[in-house]
Amino acid sequence: MEQKVKGALLIPLAMVIRSQKELDWEGKTELTAQDIKLIKKGILASAWYDQKLWERMGNAVWKLVGNGTAEGAYVFGYGIVAKGLLNIYGSKIAKDDPGRILGQFASMYQGTFYTSGSAEFQPTAEGGIFKVSHLEGIPIQECFVPFLRGFLTKIVEENKGENVRVECPEEALVNSQKLSSLTYQMSWEKK
Repeated sequence: MEQKVKGALLIPLAMVIRSQKELDWEGKTELTAQDIKLIKKGILASAWYDQKLWERMGNAVWKLVGNGTAEGAYVFGYGIVAKGLLNIYGSKIAKDDPGRILGQFASMYQGTFYTSGSAEFQPTAEGGIFKVSHLEGIPIQECFVPFLRGFLTKIVEENKGENVRVECPEEALVNSQKLSSLTYQMSWEKK
């Protein structure tokens, strides 16, 4: 199966790349001249794009803007991506119920955001467990793992959750082995 990613996930990356014109995107990353041309032309939220393009864009932003750090990836997921996806899909997902919105996001993961991979959310008394699997391996895992942790934190906060904690035990392994699944253990209090 061809691996595709919805344009809604590329738009935040494209915004950063277009706004940081002074950075050498082609010279210091794996982005090609063709990639830059497509980014400048515009990404459509509803269109499907090759996952490799998304990986090159994500890796480039992580390296040049996020300084290749977990914190940089976390902040990107927490800020720009969460805001962008809530703007695009906010009318289709629950409001003010963190567990319900996480369940809806998990059900949208394959088919709405990715053509491969899967996600599931299991509620617990404290919050829940959010699992992600990609049989071919977690894409750009060094930045994806903290990025998703930031995104999940913001989603809960935006839906009346406070004192949010999101931990992913596999995050300690991103630099030492290829991962095919992630488990985010989540807890929060209701506002």
